[in-house]
Amino acid sequence: MVSRVRQTVRTPPRNQIRFAPESHGDLQRGVETLERVLGPTIGPAGHPIAFSRIGRPGESPELLLNGATIARRLIGIEQPFANMGLMLARQAAWTARSAGGDAPALAVAIMASALRTASRFASAGANQIQLRRGMDAGVTRISAELDTLARPAAEAEIAGLATTLSRDPEVAEIVLRAAAAVGPEAVVVAMESRGRTIDLEVIEGALWETTAVIGPMQAEGRAGFTWLDGPAVLIWDAPLSDPMAFAGCLDRLRRNGVQQLVVLARSFSREVFGLLALNTLPDFTVVPVETPNEGANQLTTLEDIAVLTAARILRPEANDRLGEVPIDALGRAERIVIGRRMLNIRGETESTLCTQRIAAIRKTLTDAGDESDERRLLTRLGRLQGGMAVVWVGAPTITQRADRVTNLQRALAGLRSARRSGVIPSLVDACTFASKATTTETATDEELGIRAARLAMLAPVTWLARNAGLESGHESAAIAEPPFAGIRTWDMVVPTCELI
Repeated sequence: MVSRVRQTVRTPPRNQIRFAPESHGDLQRGVETLERVLGPTIGPAGHPIAFSRIGRPGESPELLLNGATIARRLIGIEQPFANMGLMLARQAAWTARSAGGDAPALAVAIMASALRTASRFASAGANQIQLRRGMDAGVTRISAELDTLARPAAEAEIAGLATTLSRDPEVAEIVLRAAAAVGPEAVVVAMESRGRTIDLEVIEGALWETTAVIGPMQAEGRAGFTWLDGPAVLIWDAPLSDPMAFAGCLDRLRRNGVQQLVVLARSFSREVFGLLALNTLPDFTVVPVETPNEGANQLTTLEDIAVLTAARILRPEANDRLGEVPIDALGRAERIVIGRRMLNIRGETESTLCTQRIAAIRKTLTDAGDESDERRLLTRLGRLQGGMAVVWVGAPTITQRADRVTNLQRALAGLRSARRSGVIPSLVDACTFASKATTTETATDEELGIRAARLAMLAPVTWLARNAGLESGHESAAIAEPPFAGIRTWDMVVPTCELI
């Protein structure tokens, strides 16, 4: 079963003013709109949402399961105040995207339920400030209780977890093979393939994509790549534009026994290219490579390369002169493979400097602010550990291929989160346990806020039951209050639903 969403982009009217309680109702409708879109994706029985491809009429729709991606596809709705609620819920889903699993959809479902309950209490006369304080206190309690319920993921559970997250046994098998080949924290990249199968390619060493890799490809190169065994590495953190100084540097290095040299610089002038074209010595190979351009992270990229090769970064502002490069400033690599769009370095991953840098990145990873920072740090970690994997995803149709890529990324994110933060046995256990921890018998405004947070934790259970084809009436009512009489029924329905 596939849910279809029609995308409409309309310009909202301006200069409208709306006061409470009408404005509260409009905001709530916007949040509930996104809840109705994301709710069908929750749980192992959830189904994808079909979106037409913008600007490409006639193509098959894309099927999406990731809540954050679905939320990003929703540009807006016509009613401006309801659109505000939609954008607030959209931001909540996007903020929760780094948690893995069904986190974005769960966040929106909990947010919508909490808003409904709090609005009902506010309409009955409760103080909204006290309600907010109570809901904050409830969230704090829930987080603490979930931390006590979570436990590290056992290796025997990883296979089942991968299958649950990917919803595709073939994708789960590839994910497990990639983790076994390059390690659980290494970089795994999903790429679309034109074939029909899913293939795994393991790349030894660190891999960077480059804007341009320039220089003559050697005769011994294979498939358009240059293979250098045991080359020296010169890192020049500046544009290389002085051919005379560079010629003196090359002559000095050659006389000191260097036979293969990889030169990394920010850019190379035409005069330097002309100088390299005149280099016809059979026992001296020089390959110039532009520094991988990763924007603001270019300096950390150079530092990582220097750690892998035990090289020193040379800079003109540090009074380093190209014509006087000391031999001990050069680095060494076991093997370097250079292509027109890639740079692969197999260096000293077990050196003391590399071990210290890996430890520093792990420490920074625990404080990563968002998904982009986490992904960047994981990529650096995988490079320094000396292994990467590329999964080439194929399928009979474009839609199925994109769906497999999404499932693969979903499984990878979930497994990383499980190894880092642990798992909870089931979604139902997590929601009911957290709601039980916030039960209160009194009825002050602040404690009503705690009750709203408690009831909101049961919203994912309702969606899970609905997606499984069950009516959520008396079962949800049994779970909503102690002693949680219906919990065993839910365990039988979703025995492997993990909350990551």
